[in-house]
Amino acid sequence: MLQYPITGAIIADGYNSRPKRAKLADPHATHLSIIQRLLSIFKDLFAEVSVVTDRSLAYFDKDVYMASGLHVQKGPLNAIHAALFYATYPHVLVVFDDTPFLSTDFIRTVLKYRHVEKEVIIPEIKSSLEPTLMLLHQKCLPLLAKGITQKGEQIETLWKPKRIHKIPEHLFRKIDPD
Repeated sequence: MLQYPITGAIIADGYNSRPKRAKLADPHATHLSIIQRLLSIFKDLFAEVSVVTDRSLAYFDKDVYMASGLHVQKGPLNAIHAALFYATYPHVLVVFDDTPFLSTDFIRTVLKYRHVEKEVIIPEIKSSLEPTLMLLHQKCLPLLAKGITQKGEQIETLWKPKRIHKIPEHLFRKIDPD
């Protein structure tokens, strides 16, 4: 299978910040964990796969490149920054490890837009951005670093609309009506 010259990064910070910061289950707790599914999909699709985590021992057996955030302040922006900073390729598809229903078809839909001249390619579901799946360009690094230092900055509000290409919901509904 031909792999995309893109880095696939799974953010495994151990916390689900949507809607509250509750500790996620141990990645070894189930028969086939979410991260195992994601890694299987990513290894088929991408030339480079990384897991961004501060809990590298929990993922040591996954045979994948691991990275951790560069900034003292924790959170998703720091993890996304690390994913882009360490990536070999200019484009990085970022997904969070608590995204259970992600499929190859969803990812391929996002990747169809990789040649759009925007820094962020992101699905728009129910009239809001869906930051659990994003295709980012390394040009985002300075803005991410700035966002990390600003208290309360959210992924959805970090980029100005001119830097974002939103993928309409109906394209994803064709793949999965639910």
